[in-house]
Formats: sequence, structure tokens, C-alpha cells
Amino acid sequence: MTKDKLINDYVALLKNTKSLSDQEIMDWSSDRIFSEHQFYIELIQYLSPVFPHVKQTELEQFALICFTFLRGLIGFDRLMDNHDHSKFKLGLINYELAVKLTTDIYPKNHLFWQDYSRIQANFFDAIHCEKAINVQQGFDQAAFEQLSQNKSAYVKLAVCLLSHAEGDFSHVQTLNDSLMSLHVALQYIDDIKDFKQDIQNQQVSYIYCQTAEFLDELGIELSETPADTLYKYMQLSGLAVEHYKAAVSKLEQALALVSALSLTQYQAFLSKELRQTEKLMWATRIAIENNQFMLKKRPLRQPRPLNDIVGINSIVEANNLAIDFVLQQLNENGLWESFLTDNGRGSYWVSAFVACHLLEAGVTPQQFNLTIERLVNVPKERFSYNIHTPKDGDSSTFFIHFHQLCQRPLSSEKLDSWLDFADESGGWRTYHDSAISPMMGNQTLECDGWTSTHVCVTAAAAYVLATSFDNPVLENTLDHLVKVQQCGGHWQSYWWSSDIYATSFAVQALSKSNSSNSGNVEKNDRIHRACDWLAAKQNDSGDWGDAFYTALAVKALLCVGQRWQTEIEYGINWLLNNQLTDGSWLTTNVLRVPQPDVRAPEKISRWRKSPFGYNTLTIDDQRTFTTSLIVSTLHQFWQQKKETSC
Repeated sequence: MTKDKLINDYVALLKNTKSLSDQEIMDWSSDRIFSEHQFYIELIQYLSPVFPHVKQTELEQFALICFTFLRGLIGFDRLMDNHDHSKFKLGLINYELAVKLTTDIYPKNHLFWQDYSRIQANFFDAIHCEKAINVQQGFDQAAFEQLSQNKSAYVKLAVCLLSHAEGDFSHVQTLNDSLMSLHVALQYIDDIKDFKQDIQNQQVSYIYCQTAEFLDELGIELSETPADTLYKYMQLSGLAVEHYKAAVSKLEQALALVSALSLTQYQAFLSKELRQTEKLMWATRIAIENNQFMLKKRPLRQPRPLNDIVGINSIVEANNLAIDFVLQQLNENGLWESFLTDNGRGSYWVSAFVACHLLEAGVTPQQFNLTIERLVNVPKERFSYNIHTPKDGDSSTFFIHFHQLCQRPLSSEKLDSWLDFADESGGWRTYHDSAISPMMGNQTLECDGWTSTHVCVTAAAAYVLATSFDNPVLENTLDHLVKVQQCGGHWQSYWWSSDIYATSFAVQALSKSNSSNSGNVEKNDRIHRACDWLAAKQNDSGDWGDAFYTALAVKALLCVGQRWQTEIEYGINWLLNNQLTDGSWLTTNVLRVPQPDVRAPEKISRWRKSPFGYNTLTIDDQRTFTTSLIVSTLHQFWQQKKETSC
């Protein structure tokens, strides 16, 4: 049933009652109302594929019945929760209309009404139970979830209507279980969203009871704490994250239950809700970590050359602490995650990048063997940012490099899949043209920005080619880098907030390329120009803006040697002096996400610091990406110091 038809039919119903004013009809059928309840308008359509013999006219009638019942229940619910007597009329009229519409299809002696009575009993049990709850008694998670299911019992009406019309009850339990899991998830989310409003309405929720217990343990008097403060305690205690995590689990369960059914639209809805809830969970977790981040930096020392045993020991100590930090951040799936975006957190890409830099730093595979095995077995289709995104050239680069570093067999399919991102011009693209369909609202965006060649992706690919492969693609890639070097000596980044990223990988790639090549003199000149540009960007304190870019700049300068030794040692000192007590380093918002049709991000005048949306900058919130890069940088510096001291 189309939204417009349901609106027209619903408004006609209201007018036919002859008991509503024009203003009431307008209020009860506003665009906002229909937008808020889009799921319930679409629900019959979502479930209809497993009831193929139900007629279209019946589907339209069922959708109207479900929506009208919903409006009635909302009226009764607001009357009971908020003591809003103005909602009694809303509840009564809509409820009576829904019953009449249903009776027109299923007479009172029909078996449908037995199922309806059970649904109704569940709902009223929830109302009585909810009214009896108080903060002192509270209720546990199992009671909360049961209460949430009973409060949402009327959603089962859709399945009931369809199954009786079809005469097939084989999917009833599966669909109802999925809908109940969904609505428990929604209740977890709503309790967070409505936390302060529930306090004002003296409505006791599960998360409110948990917050009360948390404050009681701290010896804080609940009755004397304002709602805004209670909300902050709820967030900072980690309860919000736990509720989002529980909601994610319920949404995954709802999706798994119907995975074998041909319910494409319903599955898409559940997937979207799951993604949105994961984003809320991650964003809340990041906010908490930022507020609770009490780690102290080591005291800043005056920059000095690290040419004695104390300096070398400082590097070894710092690296061991950093390696321990990175290994401790592995999740339950054996992967690292960071950089929250609209598509979730980076996982496969981040894990491949981190693993590469640990291996480059001499960390033995045995220290994270489970992760090694997990990454080795990742198929080429998952050489991607995460499970929600298609494979891309940059993720593929670090997966290929990972295979070479851990000396595991690399299939020709994986290698060819990576090389396929190379353009004839020598540049490397991030995405293939047909791989993505980016959206903004309901509009599909052009994606020629994301599917064009990018210098930062090209430079990283060139580095891996020069490090591990004798491949004709290398010279074409290096020639492209030479052509796109800027007049100032640097290379431009697309996905990163500074050109230091592209410049660092370009320098590393050029310096590792075959020294007997006829273009060696020109390449050395270009490397020196790039290093001069990097040296000019260094701050007086020794850094290049933050730890991430400092490590990248130092890695590039280390490729050349003594000419920039002072800048290198100042940078190393800054890194040692700014390591946090847990072994990690802080960064700024370094990863940028241009709108997909943007080909020249340097022309964007304003970038928002946000994990969500386009033309935004996001942060390495778990600090593993940056810390692993620094581990590799310190190891590279330490190796050179050992060689020069021999």
C-alpha cells in the first residue's frame, strides 16, 4: 500500500466519524505523524512475500487496520504514561475504527479473534506491570525484555491478519519472534532517548533503575539530582553503551530469524536499524572515552640527539609499551577497529594496516597469531573498509602487503584483484565505478570523486610494489607519481587531512624503487624536494601537527638519511615525550570523507569534525592505527641507529 493511499483512506475514516473537528483531523493526520510511523505503514508490505495468495485489496485494508490500531494504542499509552486526558479521544476513536475495520473482514466468530484476544491480553498485562514498577523494586533485564515484548504485542496483529487470510501459519512463530526482538531493541534505544522526559513524567524505565543503582553505589542521593545530571551519569557510567549493545544484539537476532525467508524489504529495514544503532553505540562510546580520558602525557623533555644508550633504551621501552597497547585492543573477532564513519568502524582495512606495521617493526606473528590466521583467510571480496563496504584499492594494498610480510601464499586471484585497481595512467583508484551507490537522504549521488584515481592510494600501492614485487605495474605507478608531484615538492592526499600522508608514502616508494633505473637521478631529486617540503612543515617543538603525521614525516625522512638527521631526531624526541601512559598516542581528526562527487577535496573550504556525513574529518578513536605506525617508525629509526653505530 502506498503511503499516499493510506493517508487518504485514514483521513476519510476520521471524517466519516462526524465527531472530529477539522483541526483534530489535521493534527491526527499530519506529515510528521506518518513519517514517525513509516515502519507500521510499510509492515504489511514487508511481510507479504511469505503470504503470496493474499489479495492486494486485503493488503491495503490490513495496512490501514494496523496503522489505526497503532494510533489508538498511542493515545491510550500517552493517557496512562503522561496523564494526558486529551489523548483519550485519540485512543478511543482510533481503536473503535480499527476493530470495526477488522470485523468487516473477520466476523466475531472467526478464529482470528482468539489470536487477537491473546495479543490484547499481553498488551494489558504490560500496562498493569509497568504501573506497578517503582525505583526501589526495579526489575532485571529479563523482566524488562518481557515487558517490552508485551507492550509491543499489537505488532503481532500484522502477522495474525496475514496468516488467517493466507490460511498458512507456518511462519507465524518466526515472524513474531523477529518482530519481538526488533521491538525490544527499539525499547532499549527509546529508553535512552526518552530518559529525561521519562523522569519528568515519573515514568520508571529499566535504564533509570540501573542508573539509580549506580548512583546508590556512589552514595549519591537520587531525589536530589536534576534530570540533566542523571542523564550525564547514565551516559558516563557506560549504561547507555550497554543498552545500545543489547539493542544491536536483538536487531542481529531479528535479522537472523528471517534470513532464510524472502523478505527483502523487511531485512533491509532491519539492516538499516542495525547500522544506525551501531553508530549510536560507537558515537556514545567515543564521547565517554573522551570525557573519561584522564591518561597523562609523559613530561616534555628538551629535544636532544638520541645517540647514547639511554636514548636507544627509551625507544625500546616506548615500543614495547606501544606494542602491548595495540595487542590489547584486539576485539573478540581478532580484529582491530577504529575511525567511525557512516558505514561503521573500519575493521578489515584498519586490521591489515596495523598488522603490516607491527610486522615491519619485527613483532613476531606468534604474538598475534589468531589475527594473522584471520587476516590470511579474508577473501578478496572483503579487502575493504569493513563488512558493510565493497572492496577498495587501499584496503587491498595493505592486505597484499600483509601477505608478503607474514610470508603466506598469495593467490593469483587476490593479486589480480588488487592490480585491477591500477589505472592505465599509472594512478590507483579507491573504488570501481560499479561498486558503490552513495546516498544522501533519498538521493543517489554521483561517485566520480571516490572512483577516480587518488594520489594517496597510488603512493601506498607504489610502496608495496617497490617493497615486494618485481612487476611492470610498478614503473607505470612510479611514473604517475613523478607526473603528479606538486611544485612545492609534495603530493596531494585525497582521504587524509594533510598532504603529509601521500608525500610520505610517495617518498618511501621512490626510495625503495630500483636504484639502477635510468630515471634514478630525477627520482632522487624529487625525493629531496619532497623531504625539503616535509622539513619546512615541522614545528619548533619537533612535531608535524600530531603524532600520526609526525610518524609519517619521520618515516619519509628516514628513507634518505643524514641530510635531515636533526629533523628526524627532533621528531623522534617529540614522539617519545608525547606517548601516553597506556603506550598509545593521541591524534587529531586525520581521516577525511569527501562527498562522493568531490574530485578535488583541497577546494572544500570547510570540513566538519564528525564521524557521520560527508566532507567530514574523523579520528583514530581507538589509537591503534596511529600507534602501530609509530611502532614501525621507532623501529626503523632504532635499526638505523644500530647500523650507524657499528
